[in-house]
Amino acid sequence: MKIFYYCFIGLFVITLSSCKKSDNPILSTELPKEIIPLSLGNSWTTYISYYDSLSNVQTVDTLTRTVESELSENDTKWFSIKFLMQTDEFSVVYRNAQDGFIRNLDKYLIYKYPASKYDTFPDPNGENDIVVRSIDTTIVTPAGTFSCYCFYIPRGQIIGGKPGIYYLDFVAPGIGFIKVEHYVQWSPGSYSIYSKQELIKYDIK
Repeated sequence: MKIFYYCFIGLFVITLSSCKKSDNPILSTELPKEIIPLSLGNSWTTYISYYDSLSNVQTVDTLTRTVESELSENDTKWFSIKFLMQTDEFSVVYRNAQDGFIRNLDKYLIYKYPASKYDTFPDPNGENDIVVRSIDTTIVTPAGTFSCYCFYIPRGQIIGGKPGIYYLDFVAPGIGFIKVEHYVQWSPGSYSIYSKQELIKYDIK
């Protein structure tokens, strides 16, 4: 199941002038400068549920992403985000660029921002393009209500002309990771949810 953990790196907004924590969720109409704020100490904790082929919850976990350090490469500033789960821990380096949120590993765009509905861009982890399905989806979580970009991320072997799996990543500009839904084509043409992440608390410095 570890391979699915790494696929979640699906996953980050601007440094706001005042501290915003999970006891003060917002639904903003303004366009923040960045989609994932990368100030040191920023953190997002999500609750993860894993399902069987009948959509019954089988196991649960928590995932906390924390901006742990700042790095420099060729005069470009990057930030290391630590992913901490009950069963695993690893770090990945990212930055916000002019066209969106970028991963240092391969310099690929993870989340295009700003974007328009139905924009597409190459998926660094797959052969299909990522699609911006929405730029204003309202998502309700235990941490609050947020206006999100929705990124459709198809992956896996093509079965019956459709991807074997896909993700819906919901990201709130100026806040970061809100929700991730992971679907699996258990049988040709039939998708069921495999896992779901929901934000339960966050701290933006």
